[in-house]
Amino acid sequence: MLTTFGQQSALSIGSDINNSFGNISYSIGQIFFESNSMDTSIFNHGVQQPIASTNLNISDIEKIEIKVYPNPVSEQIFISLNRKESSNLSYILFNLHGMIILNRTISNDISIIPIDFLQPSSYFLYVFDGLDQIGTYRIIKI
Repeated sequence: MLTTFGQQSALSIGSDINNSFGNISYSIGQIFFESNSMDTSIFNHGVQQPIASTNLNISDIEKIEIKVYPNPVSEQIFISLNRKESSNLSYILFNLHGMIILNRTISNDISIIPIDFLQPSSYFLYVFDGLDQIGTYRIIKI
């Protein structure tokens, strides 16, 4: 039996899911966090720290491994690709209102997206291969 515990925080919404396979608790809208810096590391207490965000949508036409990190982020996002055979790779960053914030071409195996000018909020990053949407990522700007 595997048991894990997460942080305790004031949240806007959350719930528990229970079935015969196990239990999971989730939360949305964490309001408070604390950030500490040490040498080359930053640790955000109470903020989940995935190495790459979960890919919500993958094209069946072509599988391209995409990593988007860090998330949550404060200054810049990195997009890492396992290949760059396609010359038509691009991304669009949207805010929660559906407005386009950035629209750029991806020309390297690792691309840097500056977001230090954005307000703390959630954003959506869509990655395209030509006209095919190959990845959708929720980005949390802190």
